[in-house]
Amino acid sequence: MNEHERRAARNALIQWFDSQGIMPGDAGIICFELIAEQLVLKTRNLQELQEAINIQMQFLAIQVAQELRSHA
Repeated sequence: MNEHERRAARNALIQWFDSQGIMPGDAGIICFELIAEQLVLKTRNLQELQEAINIQMQFLAIQVAQELRSHA
């Protein structure tokens, strides 16, 4: 997916959460559950899973920083 497609998918998901009255904290938990499920579907190797988790955590930190900058 390119950036435009990812942004459209993210916006559609946010709109769906809003339409269902799902609070941001619950939406985050749902997203983490989905990430965990997708990672395990990809591999069951613990080392590979740890590396994937590390990458996801780094990406989350970068995204939080970008969101903070965009709302400043």
